[in-house]
Amino acid sequence: VQRGIEIFSIALVLAAVTLWQLTAEGETAACSSVTATTKLNKEKYFKDGWYATHFKAVQVPTKHSATASKYCAYTVGKVNGNEVTEVLSHYNSKTQTSIFDISKVTVSGGKYTANYERVDKDGQDTGQSGTYTVTVLDTDNDN
Repeated sequence: VQRGIEIFSIALVLAAVTLWQLTAEGETAACSSVTATTKLNKEKYFKDGWYATHFKAVQVPTKHSATASKYCAYTVGKVNGNEVTEVLSHYNSKTQTSIFDISKVTVSGGKYTANYERVDKDGQDTGQSGTYTVTVLDTDNDN
């Protein structure tokens, strides 16, 4: 991830409030029907970095449910034409562990879907991969 982060310029920002929808079980009705922002601009939103300070994981596998909302996240994005790359780091203050993902992102309205590969702190593939969807509730796109 270090090499991935070095590729992107990093800025300290206030986070957009996001709703994290992870593929699995246990979705609540109230969280699944939120309205995404119409203001998401991928060229601006995925420029530089974002700190996610609040999120709600609404579809989390049971084995992760106790720690899902304990993560702080930092996201760095880069837009190259139609391709969006995102580097995401999660820090769990409860377990004092970190995870890192490098994703190819597809943006649709105020939502984006990331197809990620998990990497270690040195950027080496760990063999884990998956997909998650983020619903952006509001943003000024200015990081």
